[in-house]
Amino acid sequence: HNGCALELGGRGRLYAGMGDAGDTSTAQPRSSRNGKILRVNRDGSRPSTNPFKGSLVWSRGHRNPQGLAFQPRTNRLYAVEHGPDVHDELNRIVRGGNYGWPCWTGRATRGPSGSGCRRASYYRAPAWSSGGSTLATSGAAFVSGPNWDTWRGDLLVSTLKESDVRRLSLRNRGRDASVRSTELNGRFGRLRAMVPGNARRHAMYLTTSNSSSPGTDQVIRLSAR
Repeated sequence: HNGCALELGGRGRLYAGMGDAGDTSTAQPRSSRNGKILRVNRDGSRPSTNPFKGSLVWSRGHRNPQGLAFQPRTNRLYAVEHGPDVHDELNRIVRGGNYGWPCWTGRATRGPSGSGCRRASYYRAPAWSSGGSTLATSGAAFVSGPNWDTWRGDLLVSTLKESDVRRLSLRNRGRDASVRSTELNGRFGRLRAMVPGNARRHAMYLTTSNSSSPGTDQVIRLSAR
């Protein structure tokens, strides 16, 4: 559960997703960088506008954040995250937000009875959850550009376990999302990273994650229709 996805935001801030490294006790305390999304300056220093004094922590309560993506025009940050064996999540990341792990996962109505856990209303609920199964959500990128037609503005999420791409549509000011379609469907195997192409964004690029042997994985280009 190491996370370590990176995304460059505005004003040169770098955002880094950090997993809990298999230790659930690290996700809540601000003193630990595990189970967090960190925000740092390009030189490695702490931005003065971070929510917690003297800390690189931007948000907490994460199990294993994967792809990070900023929504065009709104500049909202989203992260996809691996659940334990259920409830992979899409979260809208806000300054100082607490996303509940290990106390709560997904849109569950009950959490584990652990010390220090609070009611569900204390934590930020995900915009979307995979429910009673895990897809191993991995990369994430927003579709932008005139050639994408009905896909424009949607979020593409690659999966490792299901070997497909889920197209999610956001609503309610980005607080809720639903799957509009499933693409590729096992054609290339496990799909990991995803990034938009050049400034005109007529393409998306994905990487496969099928083998540790040199030369066996590939970069896939998805072009606008």
